[in-house]
Amino acid sequence: MQLCVIGAGYVGLTTAAALASMGHQVTCIDKDRYRIDTLNKCDLPFYEPGLESLVRTGLNTGRLQFYYSLEAAVKQSELIMICVGTPLNVRGEVDLSALFLVIKELRELDLKDKIIVIKSTVPVGTTAKIAEIFAADHREKGPVFIGNNPEFLREGSAVTDFFQPDRIVIGCREKRVEEALKQLYAGFDCPLIVTDPTSAEMIKYAANSFLALRISFANELANLCDLLDIDVKPVLRGMGLDKRIGLNYLQPGIGFGGSCLPKDLTGLIGICRRHNYPAELLTAVQSVNENQPEFLVNKVKREIRKPLEGSKLALLGLAFKPNTDDIRSAPALKLIEYFSVLNLKVWAYDPAVKVLPEEYLEKVVMSENIPAALEGAKAAVIATDWPEFKNLPWNKLKNLMADPLIVDGRNILEPEVMGEYGIKYLGMGRKNGVRFCGH
Repeated sequence: MQLCVIGAGYVGLTTAAALASMGHQVTCIDKDRYRIDTLNKCDLPFYEPGLESLVRTGLNTGRLQFYYSLEAAVKQSELIMICVGTPLNVRGEVDLSALFLVIKELRELDLKDKIIVIKSTVPVGTTAKIAEIFAADHREKGPVFIGNNPEFLREGSAVTDFFQPDRIVIGCREKRVEEALKQLYAGFDCPLIVTDPTSAEMIKYAANSFLALRISFANELANLCDLLDIDVKPVLRGMGLDKRIGLNYLQPGIGFGGSCLPKDLTGLIGICRRHNYPAELLTAVQSVNENQPEFLVNKVKREIRKPLEGSKLALLGLAFKPNTDDIRSAPALKLIEYFSVLNLKVWAYDPAVKVLPEEYLEKVVMSENIPAALEGAKAAVIATDWPEFKNLPWNKLKNLMADPLIVDGRNILEPEVMGEYGIKYLGMGRKNGVRFCGH
């Protein structure tokens, strides 16, 4: 199938490269000329395991091309996938300006009998609104078929998620869209849900908001376990082994971040408010997540050797999760803000993140390696659950520190092992005898 994928971000680039590897002819479009030039050299704008290999193969076989020209790409395509960003604006509302700019540009082209699929995450009713726009053009320019096909790609495992999906959702009203997308995804061994576009949009928001709920529940439980001097790990395992509940997304820590869960949770809350529905559960999930980093900060304030001001602190991890260099809404950035107010000297290390936004440059020193971050530190804070942090020789690295204190914001280390090493260890709900400090 001849495809045009608009947008070369996480979703668009992964989708384009993966579809090309399946034998489809894919042209990926982006307005950022520098990005297109670098992609044609197989220089990716972000880190995602396995993606560079897919892009290189696609370029070498000629099945994947990167263009700036929308008109040329659309002309030769049967199906157009829109994968542009839909971030939150300053008011906390979903910003659809990039999406509707693409729609405006598409309306100027010959789209007769083309299929347009919205893959970007959009508020409920957006696909229907776009269908109405093209329906108004129908008399003069011919029919255009519109559908919705939400993505469920997790950063850090996007390639695997594409090829091993839990389900594929198709939202459409015309049989032609359904048949085209079924053909596109032929061979995938997973449930295929065909529904209307509005339901497809809601499925994406509901899924991510429920995942956010599970994380906030685990964090709320961990905070309570800290109060009661209980280890939350066996509690969550004992609960999650119930087949009605499951273990996924029940890992407590310092909260969720990234470009999906916070945005989609806020987006769903916004939909509720526009319909005068209070969304009490969703707003509670959001509140727990916003407050969670402060629980770790309180542990640091209480346990670090005084004086606090001017003390060096090692921050291990900046990305919002492992296997990515994405720091959007990363809890580590909140920690940096808190530590800056406390006048702590933060030395940070992350295997993938090498540069921070300008506003953080005076608040943190970027370390080239872990020993440099730890040397002379009164405490080490783990903010991202990179596997390499779990497997470090902490029994030796502790000797670099001014004080052997680890505050584990991701619960990747075991308190008993750290105790054997002579390290004071504090996790999130890990039976630390921690008192509640409030907010």
